[in-house]
Amino acid sequence: CTVIEKYFTFSREPMSIEEEKYPLAYGLVVYKTIVQFDLFKVMMQLSLFYQPQHLFCITVDNQSPDQYKAVIQALPECFPNMKVFVREPSDWGSFGILSNVYTCFNWLAEAKHNWKYYQYLSGTDLPIRTNLEMVRIFKAMNGSINTDVSTFEVDRYKNMEGVLPPMPIYKSSMSVVVPREAADFLIISPRVQKLLKYLSKTWIPDESFWSTVLGSPALLPVPGSFRVRDILWLRKNFKLRPPYENTVDSIGTSYIGRYQVWGWQKECFGKVKDFSCVFGVGDIEEIMTRPELVAHKLYLEYQPAGFMCMFKSIRKRSLSPDADKFSAKSYSEMPSVELFKGKAITQLTNPHWLV
Repeated sequence: CTVIEKYFTFSREPMSIEEEKYPLAYGLVVYKTIVQFDLFKVMMQLSLFYQPQHLFCITVDNQSPDQYKAVIQALPECFPNMKVFVREPSDWGSFGILSNVYTCFNWLAEAKHNWKYYQYLSGTDLPIRTNLEMVRIFKAMNGSINTDVSTFEVDRYKNMEGVLPPMPIYKSSMSVVVPREAADFLIISPRVQKLLKYLSKTWIPDESFWSTVLGSPALLPVPGSFRVRDILWLRKNFKLRPPYENTVDSIGTSYIGRYQVWGWQKECFGKVKDFSCVFGVGDIEEIMTRPELVAHKLYLEYQPAGFMCMFKSIRKRSLSPDADKFSAKSYSEMPSVELFKGKAITQLTNPHWLV
């Protein structure tokens, strides 16, 4: 605790009354092997997200080095609002990732704490928005859920091909934003437990969970949910042009959980690993204008100047006298928010944001 206090800046008091009254919950999954680099990176990452009013849960891959696990497990001794689990391996494509994420999600939902929204983080995420900005964004979302949606790929059924799932399965990212009411509903739902059991025998189940449980309100009336099939129908039947602008004033997207660039989408100024861009110095200028909540992926061991530049920029903006000028109005116009409010898919203000 003394070392953390000496070398890392964790906010010990809320930054504002507005932020104090709007606590958040974070679930973080970490699994790394380069002890010095990754411990330093996790501490820096946590210091940006950390606020004393928030609640944090971290799951550590049990195959991580003992020194790494020991340091992470000791964090609750320094921060009483943190919980750490050492769980099963988080191998890509396996059920371990989803199991680890859900362990923390379940713990956060059961906790006697008045957090308002849950957000998932991976160990390679850095915030694009400050805590105050996130608070205002979540207020603008007004109880709605935020997840990306796409069609489930049939080859992922794996051992369950021909076995009827408990509900229609869709594909999405693990990065999701879920209101407390939805979390409370999900952890007591028998259908969710059946889905988890079903997905445990499929391929890459972590990308099949969120939009599935949050996208079929007729079968699972989760607070804040919307019909995924309506979005897929719109994309299929209407020729919509992608928006030209993606900023906080015109966000141009309906998914803000994370900003991630796949190797086939656009130029990556860093390097491509596992088909996803590891952002480099040349990517940072654009990233800092994006409307998403976090950027994925940044490595401290690869072009560390990019990582440090983002870190410094967020820290500086958090402390700026102009921080209070941030407006989240555009976020209230996201299709997911309007669908939750009852708007028909054909009456959206910005249907092209769904492209």
